[in-house]
Amino acid sequence: MSQSPIVDEVRRIRESIAAEHDFDLRAIFTMLKQVGLQSGKQHVHFSPKRIDVTEAAQQALAADECRQSPLQAPSGSRS
Repeated sequence: MSQSPIVDEVRRIRESIAAEHDFDLRAIFTMLKQVGLQSGKQHVHFSPKRIDVTEAAQQALAADECRQSPLQAPSGSRS
């Protein structure tokens, strides 16, 4: 099974960086974070979206109604 030279290079670099930081994940993460900040590039942040609870409840109710079979009686009613 032959390896790609690109994969081999990435693995060598990864091993080198890990060894420079004594294989300490916190140290590696801190270094990568600093490199990212120093790059001057804009980074995208995906913060959680806030939803209107009332709207979400209405959507869930509508979806639930769509799932009910026309032959199925609505829950809570007795036939």
